[in-house]
Amino acid sequence: FRVYKYFFPRGGMDVDAMREGAKRLVGEHDFRNFCKIDLGNVSNFRRTIHEVLVRPAFDSSRDPRSDGKEADTFEMMEIQIRGQAFLWHQVRYIVAVLFEIGRKNESPTVVHHLLTDLERGKPKFDMAPGYPLVLHEVGFDPADLTFPPERESIPTTSREILDKANCRIWSQNAIRSMILRGAVETGDPAFDSWRTSERKDMLCEIYAPLKVYVKIEERMRDEPFAVKLGRFAEKNNGSTRKRGDSDLADDSASEVEEQAPAVS
Repeated sequence: FRVYKYFFPRGGMDVDAMREGAKRLVGEHDFRNFCKIDLGNVSNFRRTIHEVLVRPAFDSSRDPRSDGKEADTFEMMEIQIRGQAFLWHQVRYIVAVLFEIGRKNESPTVVHHLLTDLERGKPKFDMAPGYPLVLHEVGFDPADLTFPPERESIPTTSREILDKANCRIWSQNAIRSMILRGAVETGDPAFDSWRTSERKDMLCEIYAPLKVYVKIEERMRDEPFAVKLGRFAEKNNGSTRKRGDSDLADDSASEVEEQAPAVS
């Protein structure tokens, strides 16, 4: 299995609505409307998602500034997605839809429509940016793993060096974050009302929303999948091998390498 995490500030997001939409993603579905289609490598778009969580990224009780409604807007949240395998950019398209639900631009039911309306072509919408996405955990069946005795674990010295480096990087960025937060919170009291409402919107603008929002189901669509597949087959004369169920474990490699840094 693979576990991805996507981080974002709570801002003005409707987290309960996002969770309602996330529930509809769990299970085995055809995710062709939640990915970048690559017919040269993939023909089977059914994938199984075991769990989708929308929750605080860490225990807020450890944050001395976590009291009150205003502090909640700065709370860091995470979307955690656990599945057996993923399509190209599947996680980022899922996050994009959950964000629009959180902004109250879409109803949680849009997830069901995207999972079932498969013949008309994919609606045109942008995926979420890649920088908050992390490949957090990878699991294997122990029976499939073998290690030489001398390589069963990371040497203690190597682990210590890695921990020290991570702590140093975290400290530097945490300090920068607090400095910037102080700058955001400092201002003319006469503008407090405006700044509070506008700040909630700005905090959740990980990617720029449309000025005039159009519902996903009402947007222009790509060509129907059958048409696209037929054109692809004709162009390649059936010579290009497409991967099936036996290759599912490899389908998310592009997303891992291109956008999601792994953490240990």
